[in-house]
Amino acid sequence: MTYSTYKRWILNSGISTHEVGAFVRQEITPHYARLSPAVVLHLEAVDGDPSVLAIQRWPDRRTFDAAFSDPSFQTWWKEYEPILHRWDALVSFDAEWSTETII
Repeated sequence: MTYSTYKRWILNSGISTHEVGAFVRQEITPHYARLSPAVVLHLEAVDGDPSVLAIQRWPDRRTFDAAFSDPSFQTWWKEYEPILHRWDALVSFDAEWSTETII
């Protein structure tokens, strides 16, 4: 059963979806690949709104939990923090939720 997380981010003034997409491709996706080869990242523009949905798709909740509770997570997170600071210059957090696939 696929487990997905969604975070909605509002683009900061003067920032385009192209810039945000490039940042995710160049910085965030490679870093998440080091966390777990199982995660697939998506970034979707919200139609008619200056925001994006950052989506993580995991094979199941167990795989998600294992990635974030692994002893190597603390090192991964410490290396991720500078990326997050640059991310925060592009977007502002709005909402977050998670889902599990039913069918």
